[in-house]
Amino acid sequence: MTYTFLSKSYQASDFKIQFHLSNRKYWNSVMDWEAFKQLDGMGLGSDAESPIKGEIHIKDIVNLPREIYEKMDRTVPGSYQYGVDGNQEYFYDIRLKSLLIIEENRLELFCDAQLFYSIPYLLNFAMKDQPRCFVHSAAFNLNGQGSLLCAFGGVGKTAILSNVHHMLGAKILGDDLNIVHASGTVTAYPRPFCIYPYHQPLFEKYFSEHQLSTVEYTLINKVIRKVKRECLKVVDRRHFEYETISPLKLIGESAIEKETIPLNHVFALKRNLLSEKIEIKPYEVEICTDFCLSILQTEWHSTYRHFLSYFALSGNSFEKFIHSMNERLMGAFAASTCHEISIPVSLDIKEIPKQVIPMLKDFH
Repeated sequence: MTYTFLSKSYQASDFKIQFHLSNRKYWNSVMDWEAFKQLDGMGLGSDAESPIKGEIHIKDIVNLPREIYEKMDRTVPGSYQYGVDGNQEYFYDIRLKSLLIIEENRLELFCDAQLFYSIPYLLNFAMKDQPRCFVHSAAFNLNGQGSLLCAFGGVGKTAILSNVHHMLGAKILGDDLNIVHASGTVTAYPRPFCIYPYHQPLFEKYFSEHQLSTVEYTLINKVIRKVKRECLKVVDRRHFEYETISPLKLIGESAIEKETIPLNHVFALKRNLLSEKIEIKPYEVEICTDFCLSILQTEWHSTYRHFLSYFALSGNSFEKFIHSMNERLMGAFAASTCHEISIPVSLDIKEIPKQVIPMLKDFH
């Protein structure tokens, strides 16, 4: 299978994302695969509709101008370096061989043949001074009202979202991440769905024509991947445990909500070992906000470990960064209704939407 994603630009929300070609074929191959997995179907090239307000550029570390290293005077020996020059900040992770050039509404990431920082994390960092942030959630628009389903992975977001369009005619936003604005609105981040084998029954039409091409993450497959990467310099394009598939392919473009919409309802989805039926009850705004923010930190915990060093070396406050995200969500959620939905662990994945969606409909 051949992909040609690297030479094209993408648009996520109002940010342009550009992977720059390198002279290293292996680096190009790795980033081409990352672009496909993370951005397939997201405003490719001239298809983007929203005006550009920010940019993220990803480049090969071997193309970094040598004089940049001379601009970084603060260091954790053997681990990190940091410096400032005018309106530009420089943060270098020595062990990851990744350097960020930070400006207002613009990030440049120079990296080795590994994209350690995910695109959503880079976007969230680029929006750190703006009144919006990511929420680990699914979202949909029903009758002009936006609903956010916040939950850990594996709780049932995809099961509900994949059916809410077919059952109620709702338009869907993002399946895993969405951008919430302090003003009380939400913008889609329709990145490719992470489809595990247990998701196949939710997309019967798609999988009647396509085969899920996942492989188990066994020791032998780990060894094969490592040999390909470190010895052969070949990208292993097999999907381990789950496959990333654009919602355009799974559900269709007409089902995707492209506009920023009002956020009217927030639902915190949780699995319960003791309950026997689905229960829904009001949820305090403060607790709901903390729940959603905690999930995001959990999902990005490995990346935060490195960015904590950025905050320490730059003199900026990580606590204020998190507090500002909390304030944005509080502002948005305060203008919405907040509820907790408790789902029995014993409930089958195909049964979840049948019982939850009628409950959600009552709010619209």
